[in-house]
Amino acid sequence: MTNFQQAPTHPSTDPMLDVGFGNLIPRTRIVGIVAYDSDPLRRQVQELEKTHRVIDATRGRKVKSVVFLDSSHLVLSALARETLGDRLIGRVEDSVGVGA
Repeated sequence: MTNFQQAPTHPSTDPMLDVGFGNLIPRTRIVGIVAYDSDPLRRQVQELEKTHRVIDATRGRKVKSVVFLDSSHLVLSALARETLGDRLIGRVEDSVGVGA
């Protein structure tokens, strides 16, 4: 009996989430979205910046939320956690190319 494994999806075919200003990340890679309002989270972001695991998608604006990816990367967003959550579950239509 042959055991077939499903081929991994190509990133360009994954549904994408707009995290602000037209920056897109694959929805299937998202582990969690949290508000950027605690000191422990800020320290974690600073530590991961040293290892180049932080992607800044804010265009210089204030960070409001952090998206955790399954690759141990973090994406900083200028959009609120609630906004990203609504976009993720489809309550709000992603508007690619429109900022925060």
